[in-house]
Amino acid sequence: MFSEIIGDLLEMLGDAVMVAHNIRFDRDFVAAELSAAGVFLPATPCLCTLELAYRLQPKLLNHRLATCCAAAGVFYSVRGSHTAIDDARAEAALLRRYQSFDVRRVQFFSGGIVLYLRERLSHLQTS
Repeated sequence: MFSEIIGDLLEMLGDAVMVAHNIRFDRDFVAAELSAAGVFLPATPCLCTLELAYRLQPKLLNHRLATCCAAAGVFYSVRGSHTAIDDARAEAALLRRYQSFDVRRVQFFSGGIVLYLRERLSHLQTS
């Protein structure tokens, strides 16, 4: 039951950057579930790998997660086709790959979110 994990979820979001491929969908989904439980989603910095893909890989035929991963050389499991855990793993790997791209091409992110994200990912990789 979602209500049983709300505390854990809010704790994880505390100082995190919420990342997803089409972040609006995921953020709105989480916000709706929290709202149904009488809790509001706190202000959380977000990063969308779909938006990054449009900027970093503009010539792709489509910008589906599997397509972006294939073009970036990132493994994406298609065994369960669009399972949450497979998508999360692919998004994390895609984001790590996008870190190596030219940051000047993603200036549309305000507040230094890309640099902040690099710092967070570097910290997580050394932990």
